[in-house]
Amino acid sequence: MVFVFALCCLWLLLLSGGCAPSPVAPAPTVPGLSGAPPPACDRAVRLVFTGDIMTHAEQLNIARQADGSYDFSGQFAPVLPLLQGDLLVGNFETVLAGPRRPYAGYPSFNTPDSLADALRKAGFDVLLLANNHILDLGAQAALRTKQVLTDKGFAVTGLGPGQAGHTPPLLCEVNGLRLGILNYTYGSNRPVTPALEREIALNGMDLLLITWDVLALRAAGAQYIVAAMHWGIEYRPEPSPAQRAVAAHCLALGVDAIIGAHPHILQPVELHAGYGKPQLVAWSLGNFISAQRTVPRERAMILALDLTCSPGGVPRLRRVSLSPTWVELSPARKRARILPTAPGLLPDDASEEIRTTVRRVHAECLNFLGVLPVPDARGFYTIYEAPPPVTDWLPGRSARLMRFFLPDAWLRQAVMRSRLRPPSVAGEITASAVPLSDKKRPRPDSTANAS
Repeated sequence: MVFVFALCCLWLLLLSGGCAPSPVAPAPTVPGLSGAPPPACDRAVRLVFTGDIMTHAEQLNIARQADGSYDFSGQFAPVLPLLQGDLLVGNFETVLAGPRRPYAGYPSFNTPDSLADALRKAGFDVLLLANNHILDLGAQAALRTKQVLTDKGFAVTGLGPGQAGHTPPLLCEVNGLRLGILNYTYGSNRPVTPALEREIALNGMDLLLITWDVLALRAAGAQYIVAAMHWGIEYRPEPSPAQRAVAAHCLALGVDAIIGAHPHILQPVELHAGYGKPQLVAWSLGNFISAQRTVPRERAMILALDLTCSPGGVPRLRRVSLSPTWVELSPARKRARILPTAPGLLPDDASEEIRTTVRRVHAECLNFLGVLPVPDARGFYTIYEAPPPVTDWLPGRSARLMRFFLPDAWLRQAVMRSRLRPPSVAGEITASAVPLSDKKRPRPDSTANAS
């Protein structure tokens, strides 16, 4: 009888909208941002991520034109439809040191500035600079890289001047959604000496720094946080213990998605049942563009996250999908380009040999990732789709209270249905406001090295 009475009281509490919240101190604001609450968001948002963007010597030779200039736009043309979204993010693993130094690939990269033009034309919005190659040619070359990319309209993160101590996270507004982006690297190929640290701040994978940045983003009103990690062991298909430890820390902080780079091959995609929400870990997206030819370094995937927001401004992960890609490299035909592997998406000029290779790579990617072979019209494979929430019909506070009492069994069942890998692990801070929601991107009409 007491149990029935308690249930009735709970039901009346839900219908009444819950108790009024107790007064709390205002949240601290991040310098450079207003302390205004996040805007109401009721639009769909599509976030697209790619893996490593590299330029080896073979790609430089292919991109070089008769007049001595470089054109990289053709390398991205076949996958332009896959890159469509509200925000496109890539790992920029090269250096724009300028023409005073020789252009070169591995081990010390220097790429013409026209690569940035090609990436902008392809629709990239955010480029990640915290990686082991950004200091290949020293601090000034790295800072020039950041300046060139910023001047060309990109939002960049992970690297900054040494006086800052560390580089603040990004806070972007995308279709009304406040999105926070963190970026860190395990280290650098070039030793980071005290003298170098005075010139440049490269975000290292420090757990305290990560914690501070997440708190700063939340205080600034970030509704969804993505952590981009340059980590792991090269050419290893499974995440390392160090990766798992850092990921566990980020998930405990409430980071919504972790996107990995550096291994240069695909690693698993996992979905974790977080605190009332799904949390994604894509351990490594592989090489988006490079001249590394041995399997599995020549394949990668484009990852898409589809979010929706309730009128109260709470984002919800509706869908996770991916599309495998493969890099065609033919110096004899002066051709380097990223090819989609999903059926029906190859360019008409692809040879039968290329088509055979792409079919093989496609099957290998789907088998490794555990994805059912049913693509959508764009060529993406859904690996997670959220069921309709049972609390959508409740008023705001009641819905939040109901979510507190509901078990997360539905999420665990969804993870099993999607065949994802099971969960493996249960200075001054500023943020830059980068408005990206209403920009118009120009589009083109068409068209075995170490790391």
